[in-house]
Amino acid sequence: KRGPEGRIRCRADRAGRFFVGFVFYDDGGREEYTVSVDGETIGGVRADADDNRQHLCVFTRPVELREGSAIEIVARGDGLGRVESLLILPELPTLKRREHGIKFVRARVPFDEPLRAVITWVTTWPAKCTVEYGPDGQLTRSLTEEEALCNHRVVLTDLREGERYGFRIRATSPEGREIVVEGEPFAARIPEPPLSRSSSERVRIEVDFPDGARVDSFPVAMGVPFPRGALGDPSKVRLLWRDGREIPSHARPLGWWEDGSIKWLLLDFAASAREPIYSLEFGRDVERGASPSAPVRVMREGRRIIVLNRLLRLTFDPDRCGLITEVRFDPQGEFGPQSRIAHDIGAVLVDAEGNEYSSDGPPDEIAVEEANPLRVVVRVRGRYRRGEGSLFRYTARVQVFADAPFIRVFYTFGNDRVDELFTSIRSLRLRVPTALGGPLSFAIGADEGTIEGRGDARLLQDYDDRFAVEAGGKILSRGKRAPGWIEVGDGSRKVLACARWFWQLYPKSLSVEGSTLSIGLCPALPDDAYTSEADRENEDKLFFYLVGGRYKFKRGLEKTHEIWLAFGRADDDLRRFIPCFMEPPIGIAPPKWYCESGAFRDVIPRDDRSFPGYERAVTKALEAYLANREFQREYGMLNFGDWYGERRYNWGNHEYDTTHCFLLQFVRTGDRRFFDVGEEAAWHLMDVDVIHYHADARKIGAVYAHCVGHTGDYYPRGFKPPSIPGEAISVSHTWVQGLLDYYFLTGCPRAFETARMIADRYDTYYTVNYDFTNCRIPGWHLILTLGMYEATGDEFYLNAAHIIVERVLERREPGGGWVRCLVPGHCRCIPRHRGAAGFMVGILLSGLKRYHLITGDEEAARAIVEGARWIVEDTWMPDREAFRYTSCPNTGAISGNMLWEGIAYAVRLSGDEHLKRVLLTDMRNEIGRRFGRGPGLGKSISMFLRFSPYVLPELLRMGERLLPRDPFHELKWGEDTLLGTSPEGDSGRAPDIVEIHAQTRKGDLIVLVRFADAGYGIGKNSRGEPTIWLRLFLNTDANRGSGFMPGEIGAEFMVECDLVSGSGALHRYRGEGRGWSWEAVGHARVFLSED
Repeated sequence: KRGPEGRIRCRADRAGRFFVGFVFYDDGGREEYTVSVDGETIGGVRADADDNRQHLCVFTRPVELREGSAIEIVARGDGLGRVESLLILPELPTLKRREHGIKFVRARVPFDEPLRAVITWVTTWPAKCTVEYGPDGQLTRSLTEEEALCNHRVVLTDLREGERYGFRIRATSPEGREIVVEGEPFAARIPEPPLSRSSSERVRIEVDFPDGARVDSFPVAMGVPFPRGALGDPSKVRLLWRDGREIPSHARPLGWWEDGSIKWLLLDFAASAREPIYSLEFGRDVERGASPSAPVRVMREGRRIIVLNRLLRLTFDPDRCGLITEVRFDPQGEFGPQSRIAHDIGAVLVDAEGNEYSSDGPPDEIAVEEANPLRVVVRVRGRYRRGEGSLFRYTARVQVFADAPFIRVFYTFGNDRVDELFTSIRSLRLRVPTALGGPLSFAIGADEGTIEGRGDARLLQDYDDRFAVEAGGKILSRGKRAPGWIEVGDGSRKVLACARWFWQLYPKSLSVEGSTLSIGLCPALPDDAYTSEADRENEDKLFFYLVGGRYKFKRGLEKTHEIWLAFGRADDDLRRFIPCFMEPPIGIAPPKWYCESGAFRDVIPRDDRSFPGYERAVTKALEAYLANREFQREYGMLNFGDWYGERRYNWGNHEYDTTHCFLLQFVRTGDRRFFDVGEEAAWHLMDVDVIHYHADARKIGAVYAHCVGHTGDYYPRGFKPPSIPGEAISVSHTWVQGLLDYYFLTGCPRAFETARMIADRYDTYYTVNYDFTNCRIPGWHLILTLGMYEATGDEFYLNAAHIIVERVLERREPGGGWVRCLVPGHCRCIPRHRGAAGFMVGILLSGLKRYHLITGDEEAARAIVEGARWIVEDTWMPDREAFRYTSCPNTGAISGNMLWEGIAYAVRLSGDEHLKRVLLTDMRNEIGRRFGRGPGLGKSISMFLRFSPYVLPELLRMGERLLPRDPFHELKWGEDTLLGTSPEGDSGRAPDIVEIHAQTRKGDLIVLVRFADAGYGIGKNSRGEPTIWLRLFLNTDANRGSGFMPGEIGAEFMVECDLVSGSGALHRYRGEGRGWSWEAVGHARVFLSED
C-alpha cells in the first residue's frame, strides 16, 4: 500500500460455502487488515510480529459466496501492508505455529593464540541469551547478551589451560517458555598441529622486483597457501637459494584447514634483485637453521617501546608523541645522543576555520602488533587534539626491518565526527622534524630527472597530470607526474621520504621547511582550487571532495597512505631503494601451486590450450581496464583504485568484487599486473567504501553501493539522472573475498580487520528475522559470509549461512526457482510479469554452490539443480541462443555470464545434458564477442571475471573446451544500404550518444545507445578478409523507454560492423565538431552481434 490505507478487491470465481483467508508478509511497522465480503466485514487481524515472514490468516466462520461475490482486504497503519495471496478454502487448514528453539550449538578453541573458546549458536527468533559455563561441570560463571539476536557468538577468555569446561545456553521464548540447551564440553587447550604429510617438499618462489631495482636485500612478506594436510608446523619451513643455501626467514600461519593443518603461511625474508629465485622447503623432516645476523629487536624502557636493528633505533613514548618519538641512526650500533636524526614525528590537521589539531601528546594505544627477527610492526592509534577537543582519528602501523636503513609507515586518518554528515578540513600533513643542521640541501624527484637546491622547497601535485616545484617564491620545475620522493641532507647525514602512489592520490605535496620534512597527505590548497570551468565540468566525477580549497569528508570515511622514510650518511645511496618503495617487490608462487592448494577453491591455472579465447579475453580485459583508467582519469585521493561510469555518473565501488576478480587472475597467471590493480582496488575498498564510524553501531561495517562520489550525499536527490547521488547501502553490493585474498597474499592486517567488520555487521544484524527479498541479496550474503567462514573456521559465519539458506529454501517454488513480482527496472508491462532477473538467480546459485561444497546439504543441491532448470526454461531463447534479461518476455538479450557457475555446478550434480548445451552455447557465443572488447568499464569486466574462472574446471570435468567461434551473423541488405553514425555529444572527450543507423529499401533498423568508447581499426575478419571495424560498447541505460532495446538496466552490449573493403566500402568522418557524413556502401557485408 502507499499512504495510510490500501485496498485489494477481487471477485469469487465460484459459489459455495468457503473459509476466506489471505497470506500477508509482516515486516517492520504496524499493519491492521480488515476483510469484507459483499460489503460485510468478516474479520480483521493486527500484524505486529515484524518478523519478515509470511503469515496465513483464515477466518474460522465459513462464508456463503456466490459467483462474483466481492472480496475486499483493507490495510491500514504505518507499515507497508504486503498481501501475497487471497485464499478461498473448502475446509480449515491445520494450524502451524512458528517453532522456537536453539540449534547449531558449538564450542571451538581456535588454533592461534591467545587461548580462548568461541561459543556459537542460533535461535529461531531474536533472543538475549545467557551462557553458563565452568570447569568440571560446575557452571558457576555466566555471560548475558546485550542485544536480541538470532545468530550468536560469545568468546570466553577466562580459561585455565588444560581444564575441561561445560556450558549451556538459556533463553526465554516469546511465549515465556524457558529453553535450555546443553553444549558439548570442551578442553581449554590450543589444538596440537598434525604432522606434515610428507618428509620434505619444495615450492619455487620468484620475487618480482620493479624495473631498475638494484638492491641486494629488500624485505618481502608473502602469503603461501598449502593443501590440506601438507604442513602442520610453521617451524618446519625454510627458504633456500638456488644453490641450496638457506637464507634467514620467518613463518607464521594466517589460516588453517579444519584438521588444524596450515592453509596459509606468511613468510618474511629479504630478497635480492640479482638473485630473485628461491625454493621454499617444507615437511616434517625440515629444520630451519638460518637466522639474521642482526635481527630487529623490541625492548621496553618503562612505558616506552624501543625497536632496534643494526642501523636504526626507534622510540615510541606513550606519554609524549602520537607516532615516533625519536629515530636514531648509527651504523656502529651504539645509538648515542648524537645519533638522533629525527624526532617527534607526527601529524598536524587544520580544520576549515584554520584551527590546528595535532597527534602530539599521548595516543590512545601503542602496541607491538607483530614481532619476529626480520620485521617488527608497532601500531599507534589516537586522535588529533587541540586542548580538550579532538577532530578525526589516526592509526599508524610502523614497520621496522632487520638490517635496513628505512621504515615503512601505513598512515590512516579517519572522520569519526559522526554528529555531522560531512566535515571539511583545510590540510593534513605528516611532519618529520630532523636533527640535521644548517640550511639543508634538497633533491626532489620529477618525471624527468631530479630537482636540486638548498633551503626551503615544496613539490605540489594538484592534478593527476600536473605538478610544480617551488623554492624561494620561484617555480623551479613543472611537469606531469612526480614520482613522490624528497631527500634532504646537511653534508654529513640525510633523510629521504617517499610517498607511494603520490600522483595517483593527488593532491599531494612534499616539502622541506627549515630542518623539517613534511608529507602533505591533504596539502593546503588555494580557495579557488578546482573551480575553473573545466574543473566544474568534472567536479562530481573527480573533485567533489576538493572544492573551494577544503577537503570535504563524509563521516565514517578513512584513508590510508603508504610512506617510506630512509636514513643514512651523506655518501649512502638511499635513492637506490626508491623503485622498491614505489613498487614493493612481491613473492610469487607458481600458479599451479596456488590453484592446486585448494585455498582458492576450485580454480585452474591459465590454460591457453583448452580455453584460448577466454584467456586472451582476460588479458585484453586487463589492458582495457588500464586504458580506460587513463581515459577516464580515475585518479585522486578518494578515487584511485576504483572505476568510474556505472550508470554514467557513478563510481562503481568495485561492484562484483573487482578486487577478487583481479587477484584471482593473478593467482591463475602469476602476472603481477593483475596483483597491482587488485591491490589498488583493495586499499580503495577498505578505506573509502566502508563506514568505519557511525552514531548507529549497526551501520559500522556497511559498504556503499555504486553512487556519485563513492559515499553519496555530496549532491541532492535528482542530480544528473540516472545517477545515484545519495547514500546507498545493501548486502547485495557488498563483498569481502577480495579483501581476504589480499590479506592472505600479503598479511595486511587492515584487509582482514575490514573484511571481518563487514561480515560481522551483516551476519549479526541482517540475520535477525532474515529477509529474502530478491535472489541476489541472499546470494551475495552467502558468498561473503562463507568466504569469511573459510578464512577463519568460525562457525558464527557458517551459522549465518544456515539462516540464509533456510530462508532461501523456504521461499523456493515447488517446481524450483524463486518467483516475485518484477520491479519496473525488470518489467515495464502493466500488470507486471512475475519471475526473476537471471543474473540475480545466478548469484544465488553461486552462493548455494559454496554452501553445498561446505555442508553437503542435499536440499541445497536440489535447489541448485531445480533453480538452474527453472531459469533456463524461463529466460533462455533458443532461437537467439541467448538469455533474456528477466522473466518479462519484452526484455532483451543479455549475457548469461553470471549464471554460468551455477548452471555448470548443476550439470555436475545432475548430468543434465540440456543445461550443458545451454551453458556451452552461451559461453562460446559470449567469449570473444564482448568479453575483453569494448571499453574497460570495471563493471562489465568484473561481471565476467567474478564467476567465470570457477566454470573452467567444471568444463574440464565435462571433457569440454572452449575454442574460438565466429560470433557474428551477416545481415542481408541491398546494394544501396546506407551506414553511418550520428552523434549527439557532450563537451567531454567523446560523444555521449551515438545513433547507429542502417537503412534498407524495406525499412530502418535504429538502435539508440549510450556511447562509452569507439574506435576504428583496419584488420582482418575471421575469414581473413581486410576489414574496417567500427566498435561501440553499448549500455542500454540511456535508451530506456525508447522501444528499441527496452528494459535492460545496466546491461551492456557491443555492436561490431565489419565493412569489407574491396567494393568501395567506406565509412568516413567528415566536417567539424559534431558533423558526420553518410556514405553509400556498395556490396558491403555487415556483421552484427546477436545482442
